[in-house]
Amino acid sequence: MNGGKQIQVQLNLQDVEEQVLSTDEAQSRLVDLRQTHNINVQLQQAQNLVFFHQHNFQKIQDKYPQLNCVLASDLNTDLKKVSLVDRPPSLNVFEQFVKQNQHLERIELIFHTYYPAYYQLNLTPKVWHRCLKYFLNHKNLTIKNLASVAKYLKLSNLEIKFVLKVFSELNFVKIENGFLIHPEKIPQQQLVDSKTYCQIRDLAAVQTTLIDSHFDEIIKYTNTI
Repeated sequence: MNGGKQIQVQLNLQDVEEQVLSTDEAQSRLVDLRQTHNINVQLQQAQNLVFFHQHNFQKIQDKYPQLNCVLASDLNTDLKKVSLVDRPPSLNVFEQFVKQNQHLERIELIFHTYYPAYYQLNLTPKVWHRCLKYFLNHKNLTIKNLASVAKYLKLSNLEIKFVLKVFSELNFVKIENGFLIHPEKIPQQQLVDSKTYCQIRDLAAVQTTLIDSHFDEIIKYTNTI
């Protein structure tokens, strides 16, 4: 029995050693630059700027034509060191990037965005229910009333526009001649049936996993990819 226990202990220790090696390898590849205060200075110090979004890629390329800018989807395997400038639209996109670029020796994480508020739109089911109930119980609302509606529902102007966009896609409400109209019978649809809702949900997941997290949590996360 002692021999069996000893073998089991050795196996466990080996597993631990493999996990440590994996963590050390990821930590040596990843560099945390998320708290960069002067993004323009940081960009000019980087070697290869990688973008997940076409409009960000074009904006920086036009501003700094001397820098090597490339879309994440077009990354050349000859490159060994890159800086991820903007944020991925979803964790799936980030995971695909990591899987397809195992050759990279250094990945600097900048994750800058000009629109941080969109990544922080994360309304609870209770809020969604309250908003739908309000819209269904109030007729003759106009677009001009949105600021007052947002204040009553304790939402920001961006949040109320987000809610209205999702409800419009789900046919819970329609905008006609500036008025908010709702059908007599509400369609049997879920929030996930809205394209906008799913996009914002993905951004919120990016915010939680890649932005608000500690660096060691990102290392552990990338090790699972």
